[in-house]
Amino acid sequence: MTKAELTKEVSRKTGLEPETVMEVFQQSLATIKTTVANGEGCYFRGFGTFIPKKRAKKIGQNITKGEMMVVPEHNIAFFKPGRDFNKEMKKLKV
Repeated sequence: MTKAELTKEVSRKTGLEPETVMEVFQQSLATIKTTVANGEGCYFRGFGTFIPKKRAKKIGQNITKGEMMVVPEHNIAFFKPGRDFNKEMKKLKV
């Protein structure tokens, strides 16, 4: 599902204008990004958690050149699904 499809679906279900839904969605994402980038987590009960994680320095390989290189310590954004989310995923027939 794309952002546009999500916006249309929420607009249809709530009766709000698609432009309003898109603006709220954009601002929500921006706030989540800023919060996680500042080292804090965003917790959504029943859905999941967005948290910053630190990856340790490690040795990696540059595949194109075939040489070993040091990948420095760095931060990543990490999503941990909530219990309810995982229950729904377990019901999924793939």
